[in-house]
Amino acid sequence: MRTIPSLLSILLLACGLCQRAEAATVSIAVNSNGGFMYTTSSGQALAFGSTVRVGYFNLSDSAVLSTLQTSNNFLEVNALFKPLAEGIADAGQVSQAGNSSQTLFINDIGSTGHIFGAITNAQDDYIPEDARLSVWVFNDSSPEKATEWGIFSAASGWEYPPSLGTASVSTMAIQSESEAIRGRYDSGTQQLQLAQISVVPEPSSLLLLTGTLALVTRRRRKES
Repeated sequence: MRTIPSLLSILLLACGLCQRAEAATVSIAVNSNGGFMYTTSSGQALAFGSTVRVGYFNLSDSAVLSTLQTSNNFLEVNALFKPLAEGIADAGQVSQAGNSSQTLFINDIGSTGHIFGAITNAQDDYIPEDARLSVWVFNDSSPEKATEWGIFSAASGWEYPPSLGTASVSTMAIQSESEAIRGRYDSGTQQLQLAQISVVPEPSSLLLLTGTLALVTRRRRKES
């Protein structure tokens, strides 16, 4: 008769361990103080409130990498990105001075143009352990309206942490031009410069523009 309680105890213990494992979280600090500053393509400090997204691109996929390096289409690039925080279930929450939103931004901590913040309580399996993290930085508070963006990813030191672990996405870890996926690594000025983006019009805006041009053309023909 002692076997049944023993088995029950083992099962309960196993269930408890599973629940704790499912609830395990990780934290990621995001910081540019002491490292290179994120700047515009002309080397100017990014304005307070400029968005900094943290997450995962599959950089080992050559097709993904090519798209990140060449595409100016926000929706196309965004479809390849798995962001942390941003109000997404299991993706954690933003912890940053002066920020009540769920997206990190340049908050001038330390000096103008720098970022200091964190993403906490992200589920440990939201992104695979040791996956290489990236930051996607914009020159606007609204990524869709940005005229410049940069994608940066340190080859070492920016890995998604193990269960209950922490990681630091610090620009101090960026060491070479190859880690500027989109944008520029400038060792002379110690800047990570964004790239200029030719904004792709929304389909509705494109249709409106096409209709306007057609109307103008017809009027000119009538006048002539």
